[in-house]
Amino acid sequence: MLFDMDVPDVILDIADTGAAIGVGNFLSGEVDVHCSYRADWQSLYQQKGWIAEDPVVMMGLSQTGAMHWPELNQNASPVMRAAADFGINKGIIISTEIAGSRCIAGLSTSSALSGIAKKQAQHAVREMHLNQLTLKAEKLTARQREIVYFFASGHSSRNVAAIMGISNSTINQYKKTITNNIGVRTWIAAINICARTGMTYHLTN
Repeated sequence: MLFDMDVPDVILDIADTGAAIGVGNFLSGEVDVHCSYRADWQSLYQQKGWIAEDPVVMMGLSQTGAMHWPELNQNASPVMRAAADFGINKGIIISTEIAGSRCIAGLSTSSALSGIAKKQAQHAVREMHLNQLTLKAEKLTARQREIVYFFASGHSSRNVAAIMGISNSTINQYKKTITNNIGVRTWIAAINICARTGMTYHLTN
């Protein structure tokens, strides 16, 4: 799926030769993507199925923070050598993780970045990650929002079930569905993301 939100200008300015940004579960393939690379490069990348062997993705999955792209040399992977033919040969990887949701940004640059620029990019990617999860929370149904509100107000599962006139097992299923829909692994993380929308403070439609 494509991103529901615009990519911040600071990212577009830093990634002056292109960017690929994914948010979600890379292992299951449930990832929202923004890509500004040339269409012919995107087509080749997808045709070859290179995401499974892309060193940029592999580095982003193995650690968080900001990292330089692997050097282009005789031992470089096929995907990196092919990317160089399209003028994509240097850049940084920024990876963030929020309760099991991963954001990996491969930012292609024409020149080395300053320390300040790297920090700006890291902050922008982190905010973009949070905002993408928040947009998913905003798509919850009215019933799901009610459940989030009652839990955020301090009620137990048993109390919420009684208030809503449904079984405790149904409440647990709702919690699982809400967590999955937002794209995080824990209920606490789901509540925290929902708090960014305001739904934990008052009931919303």
